[in-house]
Amino acid sequence: MDGLQELLQNDILWAGILSWFTAQVVKTILYAVLNKTLDFTRLVGDGGMPSAHSATVTADFPAASALRSLLWRVLWRSS
Repeated sequence: MDGLQELLQNDILWAGILSWFTAQVVKTILYAVLNKTLDFTRLVGDGGMPSAHSATVTADFPAASALRSLLWRVLWRSS
């Protein structure tokens, strides 16, 4: 159970999930506005812009970099 708790407290994972979800919602809204029909398969479908994959990677990289940098500073100062 500790592994699941650690997974749910992973800030990098949450940054990726939130950015993926945001991209999918924006994609669905844009599709609805442009095509004048609401297609909920756009929430889980791939393809189109904004790219959920690009959003996930773009969010994860700075999150990981910030955490790594912060962790490095804390460990470096404590030694």
